[in-house]
Amino acid sequence: MPTDVQRIELAFPAEAMLHVVDHGADPKDPTVQRVRRLIVGTVDEAFAGLTGRDLRKLRTRLDRTMRAFLAPIAAIGGRVDVVGVIAWRILAAVLEANVLVLPEGTPLSDALEVMRPALERAAIDSVVSARVEVEWPAALRRLQADGLYGAVMAQAERAACA
Repeated sequence: MPTDVQRIELAFPAEAMLHVVDHGADPKDPTVQRVRRLIVGTVDEAFAGLTGRDLRKLRTRLDRTMRAFLAPIAAIGGRVDVVGVIAWRILAAVLEANVLVLPEGTPLSDALEVMRPALERAAIDSVVSARVEVEWPAALRRLQADGLYGAVMAQAERAACA
């Protein structure tokens, strides 16, 4: 049985991508609707087996984590493409550190496969990439301060330790 922290660590990347879909895509587009269902399913799966007070507690923690993640990004303009690329970079670091595993064919991997071209285009935009390079390590540190992804070090921190 996963711990509360493990459940939030699994749900957070999906919740962050849900924010991107909800604020950066056409909700009437059938592909967007499918991606949204996949992402929501991932969040629901992270909380499977929980009911009542336990479920509310974790949903509240996930909401608090998202607000803490988004607030500093909103302060610099809150562009949804910046949010998406930061979340994508954090997820890549989490996967690289083997904190999470994202097998092919899972709902989140399927959703990310559809989102990947848009995220890759955003990542090469000079304004987005400049903001992401500064903000993603700080966003990861904020998540770690909340007790998540402790085994993940930002790329700059790894280089400093080498």
